[in-house]
Amino acid sequence: MSSKKGETVAALWATIPKEKICEALGAIADKRIEIGADAGSARVFSSSGKKFYTIKYDEKTSSIMCNDNSSYWTGYLGYPGVAFLMVKGKIHYSERAAKAFKGIPWKELNVKNRNDFKKT
Repeated sequence: MSSKKGETVAALWATIPKEKICEALGAIADKRIEIGADAGSARVFSSSGKKFYTIKYDEKTSSIMCNDNSSYWTGYLGYPGVAFLMVKGKIHYSERAAKAFKGIPWKELNVKNRNDFKKT
């Protein structure tokens, strides 16, 4: 976001719903994260495997961009970005907890529950 030529304005992410943390852990357990060659980018595949989300991360400024729907439309960083930050060691997580969410068909469940993430 820019306000004047060459001047950057920081945008802050809203707090992610805790339900989406489970989805991020599932992405890690399912090994759906491909870190790019430059280590500041990644692709995170959906639980259905039918699409992927692109992550761009700048270590120096701690800024992150992700093109998933949550990040784009809701103002909070979606599960792909959170999963990326977990894998990069920027957010602590338990591998044991991640294993508990392995193999869950998140997309299918979210559609079934009309994107009511608490129900999912």
